[in-house]
Amino acid sequence: MLAANSPASAVALRAVYLVRHAEKDGDALSATGRKQADKLADLLKNSGVTSIYTSQFERTRQTAAPVKAALEAAGSHVQILSLDLPTTLLEHPEDASLLASYGRSAVQTLQEKSPDEIVLIVGHDVTIPAILLALGYASPVRIDPTEFDRLFQLIPRAAGSSPGFWELTHYA
Repeated sequence: MLAANSPASAVALRAVYLVRHAEKDGDALSATGRKQADKLADLLKNSGVTSIYTSQFERTRQTAAPVKAALEAAGSHVQILSLDLPTTLLEHPEDASLLASYGRSAVQTLQEKSPDEIVLIVGHDVTIPAILLALGYASPVRIDPTEFDRLFQLIPRAAGSSPGFWELTHYA
């Protein structure tokens, strides 16, 4: 097993929130999606998140924007960083090996750019489960293509321990 796929490798992170982007209409958020993003911002405004990671898609950035604004209104400095999906994964979004590789790469990016931070990842129905696995959460998570309001929190733990895990479904 690769080191980035074990809970010990993620222990430098304080907490990781993960959410699929809000409901979309094309690449942008729908009216419902904008309401979901606002609800997410309300939920996370006091979370201590200092870095938000999005993919290259507008729907992830639009989901993150109200969260960033709410956190900054509460006095936090928040940076938006990129976890772009590679072209090969875009062409084969169900490929297990590509998803696993993306998950490991995402965790490595978190460790390098946001050590000791609380982060939010706004991703996609296939990438969020891959990142959870790479962070050491062993139980498979499936996000249905029609689900846009599931929030996960993972608390990394020391080697040999499962990470703390919490899920809120249907927050909006």
